[in-house]
Amino acid sequence: MRGHTLPTRGPLVGALARLAHGMQTTIGAGQQIVVDYDAAPALLGEGFDDAQREQILRAGYSIGVLDLSFDSTSGQEQLRFYHQLMQEFFAGRVLAAEPEPQLACSEWHKDKVAETLAHTMAGLAHGDPLPGLEQTGWEVTMRLAAAMTSNADAFVMALAETNLPLAARCTVEPGAEVPEATASELRRLLRERCDDEHADLRARIDAANALGELGDDRFETVRAADGRLSHLVTPMVPIPSGRYPIGTEDGWADKRPVGTVGIAPFEIGRFPITNAEYRCFVEDGGYDDEGWWETDDAKAWRLGDPTIVEPAKQWQRDDWARYPKDDDGFGRWREANAGLPETHYDWVDWFRRLDEEALEAQLDDWYPSEQYSIPHLWTNPRYNSPAQPVVGVSWYEARAYCAWLSAKIGRNYRLPTEVEWEAACRGLKGRDFAYGKDFDAAACNTYKTHIRGTTPIDVFPAGRTPEGLVDMTGNVWEWTLSLWGRDSQAPDFAYPYDSADGREEVGADAGCLRVLRGGSWISSGLGARAAVRSGGLPAVRFTYDGFRLVCASHTSVPLRRRG
Repeated sequence: MRGHTLPTRGPLVGALARLAHGMQTTIGAGQQIVVDYDAAPALLGEGFDDAQREQILRAGYSIGVLDLSFDSTSGQEQLRFYHQLMQEFFAGRVLAAEPEPQLACSEWHKDKVAETLAHTMAGLAHGDPLPGLEQTGWEVTMRLAAAMTSNADAFVMALAETNLPLAARCTVEPGAEVPEATASELRRLLRERCDDEHADLRARIDAANALGELGDDRFETVRAADGRLSHLVTPMVPIPSGRYPIGTEDGWADKRPVGTVGIAPFEIGRFPITNAEYRCFVEDGGYDDEGWWETDDAKAWRLGDPTIVEPAKQWQRDDWARYPKDDDGFGRWREANAGLPETHYDWVDWFRRLDEEALEAQLDDWYPSEQYSIPHLWTNPRYNSPAQPVVGVSWYEARAYCAWLSAKIGRNYRLPTEVEWEAACRGLKGRDFAYGKDFDAAACNTYKTHIRGTTPIDVFPAGRTPEGLVDMTGNVWEWTLSLWGRDSQAPDFAYPYDSADGREEVGADAGCLRVLRGGSWISSGLGARAAVRSGGLPAVRFTYDGFRLVCASHTSVPLRRRG
């Protein structure tokens, strides 16, 4: 017996289903609906006399499906389903037998949506995240119906005509069984939507998230002998050897002088590592296996050694001490640092006002002395879609993932050096951004895009490099192997680049910052330029830090033997 099966003998279940469906179609889906008791009988469907309708409503109340209450304002007895989900379940029974995909029709073209992206953004305060497109209210009901229908294949393909992302989500509903050919077609349509520059950005984001839930077939799926998902293989893009322009003469002393660096051929991940990929590492016990944590500091960090996070705490204390504590001083600091995103000023204003006790409590919260088992914000729904880049990972975690995947696949995966990253982003002609010379807020996820969080991978088709790399400008800062130095204000390892000066030493201690590249969703346009270098301590885990892989050789590496 399927989990949704209810007795069908007698009129009760069918009548309650018609009642729920009628309430949602006449009053509005997506909410718990209340009707006057006298209006409810007409929604039960045909074939009942008045006495039978009364019996059905009273029976629904007696078994706890319906709820009755008295409204003192109107003087009327009112009826509702005991819970909104129960109402949607019963309405879904009608749609399972008689599909109505038009009820969930959702516009996605940028010229046809109810409110244009520009109009929506104009009404947002600077800290507000961009809301998604308006929902129809039938989303939950459709997903429940997909699990109850006798022909889920036909149900979801009809729904795909009116609401493609919802159709994809219906296929992963427990009980909804569709052929692999149907799932593959939905994946193709979702990728097509993500690639369509005429699609509203919010529609591309919705499609990409749905693709992640369905299973993005751009990643090769590898399963263990018992059928369990072992790992995903990220697609790689080849970068040819050559002399690449590195650095810039604009501002930023650590990025000067401009020069060229000879780089051997390598491959780099088309995408930053996603939550779907990283979940395989988590579920394979990656945090429990000391073997993937290759340095003493990495092993100590994993186990919560407070000495490893102490440099990160001191870094924050130094920043706190630098910020003016009086409002006039903060105003002068803000003027001297004009051009930063407004949210940065808000954060500094909050941070500078902490007293020493509150500061230490906050640092203990950010850098707990505990054994780590998941990334920071791993369970936060704003950041944990399978299609979003993994964030809240330290440099140690990024390198542990590389070691684990190398053993799984038999190839030498690692973090890129910063010049490999820059060469891949800029190309042989030295682009200022991944996609070209001039900043374009519509081509990447930065502060001006107003997302205020990560987007799923590859929702900015205009932002790809000519070689096909995705999200190299914005979305998440990406860890590299390279050292920045010990002082965040005056890095020890600036340009010109010299690979022999110690900057690629992986065993440097926890007090040495590592270079991150690419900007993120909190970055300004200038902050997301391809030549920009940022430094982070290897123990920090920010909501805007992720990573992507390189493979510098096609030579196989021995698979690690498991105990």
